[in-house]
Amino acid sequence: QKIISYFKMYKKKYEEKNVNAIVNLNYHNELRVSSSEYEKKKQINNIWKEYSSEVSIVDKEFQPLEDYELAFFGDGKIATLKFTSNINGDSRLRGESALYFLYDDKYMARFLGVYLYMDKDKYTRTDEAIQLEMIK
Repeated sequence: QKIISYFKMYKKKYEEKNVNAIVNLNYHNELRVSSSEYEKKKQINNIWKEYSSEVSIVDKEFQPLEDYELAFFGDGKIATLKFTSNINGDSRLRGESALYFLYDDKYMARFLGVYLYMDKDKYTRTDEAIQLEMIK
């Protein structure tokens, strides 16, 4: 339930066009990736511009969060919601993030790959105690 709530919260930030909140949610991951690729400070500062242009897409239409499966990686520490890999599913969506929107008169799609990390050491078997950190 907490993972679904996180996806809905992330979607809401996009709908509100809240670039600062989205960058804040992604900052640590983006900084880690940028540093590992030895990017210069100017390139790292362009991250905000990239998110801003994505958030500012005018005609985006989020699709319902449905027909997804909960997928775990990394010994159960990383979770995401993705479309089923089942052969009976829509082959265009197979394995993609369940959180996505259509734009450009529904001609283009943008999948918001949200991968959440949960520190097992901090988990106390209650949903309220789950602390999620976005890692991708």
